[in-house]
Amino acid sequence: MAAGPIGRWPSLAAAAAGLYPAGGQEPISCIGRSAQQDPHQMRLPCTGYTGGTSGSPWITEIDPRTRTGYVIGVIGGHQRGGDSPDVSYSAYFGADVRTLYERAVAQGG
Repeated sequence: MAAGPIGRWPSLAAAAAGLYPAGGQEPISCIGRSAQQDPHQMRLPCTGYTGGTSGSPWITEIDPRTRTGYVIGVIGGHQRGGDSPDVSYSAYFGADVRTLYERAVAQGG
């Protein structure tokens, strides 16, 4: 598998594949459009992403047939992932993340 898009996007359709929110019995997900928060982070509006969803991946270019896509971020960062359950944040994935990914793939990870 090749590394996906890396860099900064002014606006990108993405899905947040949520983990189980605190006390939740089912995982949550949403589809939204990312936007720049600041020079180092982006935000994604997703309702109901409370405690327990940190680390949830942001996925783009999802292929419904293969159920694959590219992870472009994870919930975390600004205000520990957000100061509201309706907006989440992620650092941009840059060259360092690509290098880490490629190193893991090369080692069979």
